[in-house]
Amino acid sequence: MWGDWDAPYVTLDPAYEAAQLGVFGRMVLNGHIYRGRKPVHWSPSSRTALAEAELEYPEGHTSRSVYVSLPLVAAGPAASGAGPEALAALQGAALAIWTTTPWTLPANLAVAVNDKLAYVVVEAGGEGAAGWAHRRLIVAEGLVETLQAKLGVELKTLATLTGAALEGCTYAHPLFDRVSAVVVGGDYITTESGTGLVHTAPGHGQEDYLVGQRYGLPLLSPVDDAGNFTEEAGPFAGLSVQGEGNAAVIAALGAARVLLREEAYGHKYPYDWRTKKPTIFRATSQWFASVEGFRCGGGALRLLACCFLGGTRTPPPPPPTTPPTVLSPSPSLTPAAPFRLLHAHPPTAPPRWPPSAASPGCPPRGRTASAA
Repeated sequence: MWGDWDAPYVTLDPAYEAAQLGVFGRMVLNGHIYRGRKPVHWSPSSRTALAEAELEYPEGHTSRSVYVSLPLVAAGPAASGAGPEALAALQGAALAIWTTTPWTLPANLAVAVNDKLAYVVVEAGGEGAAGWAHRRLIVAEGLVETLQAKLGVELKTLATLTGAALEGCTYAHPLFDRVSAVVVGGDYITTESGTGLVHTAPGHGQEDYLVGQRYGLPLLSPVDDAGNFTEEAGPFAGLSVQGEGNAAVIAALGAARVLLREEAYGHKYPYDWRTKKPTIFRATSQWFASVEGFRCGGGALRLLACCFLGGTRTPPPPPPTTPPTVLSPSPSLTPAAPFRLLHAHPPTAPPRWPPSAASPGCPPRGRTASAA
């Protein structure tokens, strides 16, 4: 067995821990550590966030999925390029979306489209559309036949336009006094299922969160640790999102005449591996480490390299550039307040691989970088 027995990689070595604190302290002082919110897998049954390795995907899970219409308020600037026929067809139309998590609709802040897909404005006819508030719908062109059969209506195409032309159109939330916009999502929006338009709640989905960051959308997540709606959810406050809250949202959609169809949908769904109960996706407060500033000057990377090399080699000098610039975190994330690091106790015996005090950029042996 080969190994560097004179300089082992021992993470519990006091000098190693002191060096880690030194690196972390400098990251804090340089503004790389900040507090913000981000959606994560959350288990209401154990009231904790879960990593992917703590999730199970058992067979047999069924969700209540819904098709919903969201009425357009105004066409966006890009729609003018689609021509007068398309603009006329958009009058009185509604965006058709599909979701397997109706309880996330109170947190809806956008509808995402694929700018590379073709979309159509269709007019629904037949008895199936008799109770709808909006018979004119916007869906992906490749899903028209599928939706005709699923919704039990005839869909007549009035106009065709690209997803890019829909960007910037605004629509009204059917349950709350709120107007939101159509945004461009990504390749996750396909014509394999649904309508080709994706209900977007940045506080309840990873793709939603990334799209929301790109468009500067707020992070609305009106769900508490127990999986119940908060006061932000209005009339649904206090209801469990996995039970009566979900049912209440569906009932409200029906009362507003925007529920196009409800159906049971069997699919893989994450469960808590401890409690064997389903999880949810919700935004929680977390600490983040920004790596943007590391790319300017390499100071933090030199410090890390020094610590991991054990002081046996001198890290390369920084490139001849201007002093490092610390980039500000996303506006939607709150920077952490500065705090003082406690002095670390020096090791009782000379460690076998401490970062050398003589090496440039390394903190003194057995000490941390302290805040001024």
